[in-house]
Amino acid sequence: MSDRGAPDRRHRGRHLGHGRMGRLSAHAGSGQLLGVVRDREKLNPVWHAGAYTNQLCVINPTTGNAIFGINASNWIYNTTISEPARVTGCEVANSILYYTLKNAISLAVDRKDDASNAAWTKAANPIPDAINSRLWDASKSLYRDNDEPAGSPYHNDIHPKDGNAWAVIAGITNATQAEAISTALQQRWIRPYGAPAPEAGDTISPFASGFELQAHFLAGHPERAVDLMEFMWADFMLDDPRMTRSTFIEGYSTDGSLRYAPYAGSDARISHAHGWSTAPTSLLTFFAAGLKLTGAGGATWSVEPQLGPLSRGWTPASRRRRRCRTVLETQGHVPSFTDLPPELRLMVLEFVLEDKSQAPPYWLSRHATVCREWQFFFEQRNFRFVKLRQDDLEAFRRVYRPQYRQGFARTVWLRIELPEYGCERCETEESDAESRTNNLIFTRAVWKLFSILRTWDRRAKAWVNLDLSAHSPSDGQHRFKEISRRAEDIPWASPDRPIRSLSDPFFQDSAHQWQGGMRPLYSSYEAKSRVMGPIQGLCFDYRAIRATQNLPKAEVVRTFAIRRQFLRGFSIQQGLRHILAALPNVEQVWFEPWRGISDEHRRHLDHQYLALASALSRLKHLKTVSFFEDYSKFLHPISINTGYGREFHADGLGPLLARMSTALESLSVCFVVDAVDFFRDFMDDAEVDSSKPYWAGLKQLALTSEYLDPEHFRLFLTLVARAAERMPRLTRLRIWNTTAGSECFFTYSITRYKQVPSLCIRSTWHCRLGKGERRVWANLARKHGHTRHNLRVTEWDMDRFLIHTHGYLVGRTTMDDTMLTNTSYQQVWMESS
Repeated sequence: MSDRGAPDRRHRGRHLGHGRMGRLSAHAGSGQLLGVVRDREKLNPVWHAGAYTNQLCVINPTTGNAIFGINASNWIYNTTISEPARVTGCEVANSILYYTLKNAISLAVDRKDDASNAAWTKAANPIPDAINSRLWDASKSLYRDNDEPAGSPYHNDIHPKDGNAWAVIAGITNATQAEAISTALQQRWIRPYGAPAPEAGDTISPFASGFELQAHFLAGHPERAVDLMEFMWADFMLDDPRMTRSTFIEGYSTDGSLRYAPYAGSDARISHAHGWSTAPTSLLTFFAAGLKLTGAGGATWSVEPQLGPLSRGWTPASRRRRRCRTVLETQGHVPSFTDLPPELRLMVLEFVLEDKSQAPPYWLSRHATVCREWQFFFEQRNFRFVKLRQDDLEAFRRVYRPQYRQGFARTVWLRIELPEYGCERCETEESDAESRTNNLIFTRAVWKLFSILRTWDRRAKAWVNLDLSAHSPSDGQHRFKEISRRAEDIPWASPDRPIRSLSDPFFQDSAHQWQGGMRPLYSSYEAKSRVMGPIQGLCFDYRAIRATQNLPKAEVVRTFAIRRQFLRGFSIQQGLRHILAALPNVEQVWFEPWRGISDEHRRHLDHQYLALASALSRLKHLKTVSFFEDYSKFLHPISINTGYGREFHADGLGPLLARMSTALESLSVCFVVDAVDFFRDFMDDAEVDSSKPYWAGLKQLALTSEYLDPEHFRLFLTLVARAAERMPRLTRLRIWNTTAGSECFFTYSITRYKQVPSLCIRSTWHCRLGKGERRVWANLARKHGHTRHNLRVTEWDMDRFLIHTHGYLVGRTTMDDTMLTNTSYQQVWMESS
C-alpha cells in the first residue's frame, strides 16, 4: 500500500464514499434487514439494547462524530464529513438522511416501537420540501450541492452526480424531476470512459456511478442504465489495456488515465480490488431482472423486470458485452420463471428446498411436477437416499431405470423385514422352519438388489453406499422395545437430520416388564435369541435362486455397511463373504455386529471373523475398514473375571488383521481382538526389520486393549511405538480400555496444518507418562519426519463414577469418523446419556 498523502481540499476528500459519508450510505441500507433476516427475533437484542436506535442521534455540529447533524429545521449543517467544499447544506447528506429515516421508520413499525416511529416521522417529513425549495436548479434540471450564499468560503456551483442520484433514490423528486435528472446526467457522459463526478473534480467514480445507474432505473430508463454499464464497465473497465480485466477499479480520470483526483499529486497506483465498484451485479438482479424481497425474511418475493434492451440472444458486440446481455428474454411477453438467469433460478430453488429442510422427503415430490427444471433439481434431493424393503425392489428398478437418476443415488439401505411373530413366541428360539423362511427372504432380496445394481452405469457417476440390515417388525414389540424406536434411524443421519431420542418416561408394558420407560435388566436366553437369530446368522439359501449361485457384481458400490441398529446377525461364511466378493470396487467396509450371547455363540463368531478378514484381504480397492463388536449389559451377563470384557479371542485373528491392513488407509478394530494380539509380531526384542508388517499408507488406526492399565501400560505403549515405526504416514492412533476400574484412552496424533506431534492420555487411575515413554514417542515423531515441533503431552483424569457403560467413552471421548458410522455414534451417545 502506498502513502497517497493529504487529501486535495478542492474535492470530497480521500475517497467518494469514505469517512462519515460512507457511514451515512452504509446506514441507509439497514432497512433491508427485514428482507434478509429470516429469524426476526434476532433483531430484538440489537434493537432493544439501543445498538441501532442510538445511531440515529443529532451530531455535534463542530465535531461531526455522530451520523446525522440536524438543526431546528431538520436540516443537516456543518456535517464535517471530510468534504471541505461541501460542508454546509449538503444535498447528498440530506437525501441519504431522508432515505435512512424512511427505512428506520419501517423497522420501528415492525418492532412496534411507537416512540421512535413518531420521532423519525417528524424528522423526515420536512426534508423533501426543504431540499426542493432550497437546492433545485430548474435551469440545469439538477440539484445544487448546497445553498451557501456567494462569497461564502463554502459556496460552490457544483451540481453533484451522487446528490442528484440520491435524490431520486430517496424519493425526494417527483416523476418530472426524476426524468429531468436522468436526462441531465446522461448528457454529461464522456464516452468511452464513463459518467463524471464533478463533485470530485475530473474524476469518474464507479462507486458514485452505481447510484446513477439506480437513478436511471428508478426514473424509468433502464436503457440508459444498461448503456452506461456496457460502455463504462464492460467495454472500458474490462477490455481497456490499462485495466486488469476486472470491474473493481477504485476510480480514474475523465480522460481515461489512471489518475484519481481525490488523491494528492498524480498517483497512478489506483486500487483495482475495490468492492464498492460492483453496483451492476446487484442492479441487474434487483432492477433489470426485477427480483425483490417484499416480505420479512424473504417470505414473499416480487418479479418486476425492467429489461430495456436486454435479451437472451447474442448480439454483434464484444465478447464482454454479450455476457452482459445474457439476462432475460426480450420485451413483448409476460416474464416467467424460465426468463430469470440460471443463478437466480437456482437461488429460488434452494430457497424452496431450505424452507422444506425439516419436512419429510416426500413433501418435495410435488415440487418436481412444476416443470422439467424443477423435476431435475428436486429429484437430485429426493433420490439421493433410498430406504428399501424387499417388496420395494421392483419399484426401485423402475424408478431408477433412467440413467441420469442413477447418478443421484448416494445411499441405498436394504432393510429386510422378516415375518412377524406374537407374544406366544417372543420368549422362544427361532424354529428351523422359521430360519429357512428367513434365509429364503434374505437370499431373494440380496440377489434382486444386486441384479439391479449390476445394470447401473458407473459413467453416470452412480457411486453408492450400501447399507444392509434385517429385522422383524415384532422384534421391537416385546422385550426389546428400543428396537422399534431405533428402526427408523436413517444411515444418512447428520446434525441437520438427527436421530430421535430413546427416552419415553411414560411408556408402560407390564407384560414385558417395562416400567416408566425403563426396560427390564434381565431377559432370558430364548428372548435374546429370538431377536438376534440363530447362532449361524442369516445364510444364503440357493434354493431361492434357480439360475446360478454366483451373486451378480455390483460395481457401483463404494461403501458397504452393516450397522449396530438391529440385533439380527449375518453369516459371514455363507452370506457376507459372497456379498463382499460381489463388490469389486468397494473402498470402505463398516461392520458393527453384536457380541454372541453364549460361549458357543462367541466362539462361532470368532471363527467367522477369520473368514471375514480373509475376504477383506481380497478386495483390491479397499481403503477403510471399521470392525466394532458391540455389547450391552441387557444382552451380555457380567463376568467375575473380565466384567463386560471378552474372556477369549480368536487365535490368529490379530496377526491376520494386521497383515490384511497393510494396504489400508484407515483401520478400526474394537472389542474383536486385543491390540497386543494385533502387534504380536513386534513382541520379541529383535530389531524391527522387513519381516515385520509394514503399513505404507495407513493414516488412522483405532484399537482396544485390556493392557492399557496401571500394571502394563508402560511396556504396552513401548510395544505400540515399536510397531508404529512401520507406519510412516500415521496421523492418528487411538487405543482405549473400557475395563471397569481401568478405563483409559490413549491418542497419538499429528495436527493437520502445523504438523505438531501430540500425545493425550485420559484415565480414571491418574495415568502419567514417564520420561522413557515420552522419549520413545518423541523419537517416533522424528523418524516420521515431524521435526519442526516438539512432542506435546496432555494427561487428563476422568471421573470413573460417570463412566457407567463403554458407550460413555465411545460417545464422549472417542468421537471421530473411523470407529463407527455417524448414525451409530449418535445412537451410542443417546444410549449412554
